[in-house]
Amino acid sequence: IEMLGKTVIPANPNNKGLALKWLNDIGEPWENKEETRNRHYDERDIFDKPPKGAVGPWYALYCAINYDSDAVFIITGDCSSMRPKDFSVVDWDDLDVAQGDHSAEWEEWSEKTKILRLTAVKWLQTVKKEGELLPAGEAEMQALALSRLQLPLPPKPSGSPDSSWPWREVYEKFRSALRTETTPLPIVHFVVTLPDGATWSDELTKTVREFTEGVEGKLTFYEPTMP
Repeated sequence: IEMLGKTVIPANPNNKGLALKWLNDIGEPWENKEETRNRHYDERDIFDKPPKGAVGPWYALYCAINYDSDAVFIITGDCSSMRPKDFSVVDWDDLDVAQGDHSAEWEEWSEKTKILRLTAVKWLQTVKKEGELLPAGEAEMQALALSRLQLPLPPKPSGSPDSSWPWREVYEKFRSALRTETTPLPIVHFVVTLPDGATWSDELTKTVREFTEGVEGKLTFYEPTMP
């Protein structure tokens, strides 16, 4: 997490310019990570360290709440597709997430569906419209292609290496770490924009809606706009 500053700052023209530059820096290529990070505060500058096992939007929201804001807007995307392999071991501490080698059941599922998944992706790359942005991740590309072709796959075995996070447990860790007895929670609005064909897991949607309703906020889904 890269932060613009250690506290809330006035929205004057100078700080707005800094904020825009900060957002552009975050979007720089991965190879510039260290150079970019050194220009901003990181999680070591946050007073309360986010709890272990709290990932995705809850990790970011925990940091935002510690700024003592009156309102927080979370703008997010396909969080439910995030995989354990995309995070450090710290992030999945105490969560029931597969970390080891692939199971025999997973290997069998992967081999049986390999040709169908690869063919669907090739089709998607061939028929995509000019200027259309496709997902960067392999799993997301496959999900989008299969969705457009309306081709269902056999259910993935439990404990698959790319299974999604147990969002209810993540949410409970986030809530238990908040110091609500001393710090009133800000109004929080979640704004979700998803790639074409992507969906949020029911578990993540329920936890986000539960939290936003509890702090007088809203959960809003925006449909993707195609060129």
